[in-house]
Amino acid sequence: MTARPKIAFQGGLGSFSHEACQTYFPDHEPTAFPEFEAAVAAVKSRACDLGMIPVENSTAGRVPEMHHLLPESGLKIIGERFKPIHFQLMANPGSTLDGLKSVTSMPIALGQCRKLIRRLKLRSIAGDDTAGSAKALGEHPDPSRAVLAPAPAAALYGLAILARDVEDEAHNTTRFLVMTGDPHPPAPPPAVPCVTSFVFRVRNLPAALYKALGGFATNGVNMTKLESYMENGAFTATFFYSEVDGRPEDLGLARAFEELGFFSDHLEGRRGMSESPLTSSLLTPMLALIVWSLVMLVWTYATRIPAIGRAGIDPAHAQEPTALNALPLRVRQVGYNYNHLMEQPTIFYALVVYSYLAGQQNPLNLILAWAYVALRVIHSLVQATVNVILVRFAIFALSSLALAALAARDVWALFQR
Repeated sequence: MTARPKIAFQGGLGSFSHEACQTYFPDHEPTAFPEFEAAVAAVKSRACDLGMIPVENSTAGRVPEMHHLLPESGLKIIGERFKPIHFQLMANPGSTLDGLKSVTSMPIALGQCRKLIRRLKLRSIAGDDTAGSAKALGEHPDPSRAVLAPAPAAALYGLAILARDVEDEAHNTTRFLVMTGDPHPPAPPPAVPCVTSFVFRVRNLPAALYKALGGFATNGVNMTKLESYMENGAFTATFFYSEVDGRPEDLGLARAFEELGFFSDHLEGRRGMSESPLTSSLLTPMLALIVWSLVMLVWTYATRIPAIGRAGIDPAHAQEPTALNALPLRVRQVGYNYNHLMEQPTIFYALVVYSYLAGQQNPLNLILAWAYVALRVIHSLVQATVNVILVRFAIFALSSLALAALAARDVWALFQR
């Protein structure tokens, strides 16, 4: 029997990280580690195939330990997952809310349930992790103590839930990074949207940060996160953790990194796949239109060749105007349709290739590209079937507007460099 691949997480059985591993990687064996350093080390040494590490929460903010561990970990980020977080206040069976004096959990968990802690006037005690706190209370009962942990921890460690879903915010969500020790993980498919994360430290120069970030603006790169933190106790050298849309090999992002290198003395980047559906490769709609053009080419010859035979036309003269006019109207419409797919779309192909190479892969450009493709497909179907002139004109006008908007955005981005 083949052993299941392992995924490392910090915490105990029944923790949120354990739940995340089971939810998003059910074919992997979750492997618990008491500390973040140990979990990262297990992935780095390849004792575990993957790591599922929390880095920030929508209520409590970032996980400080990971900002210091990530730059030196040597791991590659290959994905991110977002998990809704719901805390349960649990205690030993027989305990009551009125009898509680303290509550234990990891610090970032306590920060997500401040309202409950204040209302019950409990003393907060920091623990190593949520499930570990539940396990400790189960092994050493105390009616005056409670813990904040996920619901499965109560069943695992023989505790009773006194209050459910006690987090301060209903949208409470934790972001996990999926990491691997493979120094050269397979690149995501071209159509999969990506986020690139990196750490840098600017040089000790006037306006160095402003100049370092200027390359991302001039190259049309969308920066979604920028956080500063101190390293090695030095107040004069600030590190920055940042995330941007795109892949390091995208021309716009590559140029931005090149410019960043002039104003920083430390730069380390990693790539991860995003779950966001808003961004994708601009080459995808272009390839879709090319495929549709090939379909129309097959349709053209599949209807024209039999028609030429039925009309008794010499194939050597089949392209002459008199021969084409002798074909049925429906057959001629299909042929005209294919010709139209070779005219205006040529401009579309050129714009898409320019946008892709210039790093202008943003959601609006992608929407415009897909809108243009959809309108061209509808136009060709109308022309090949009912062939209503007013409908064709309206669709052609809309597709021209989409094309003009895409061109205008490319020109605007060019002048912003």
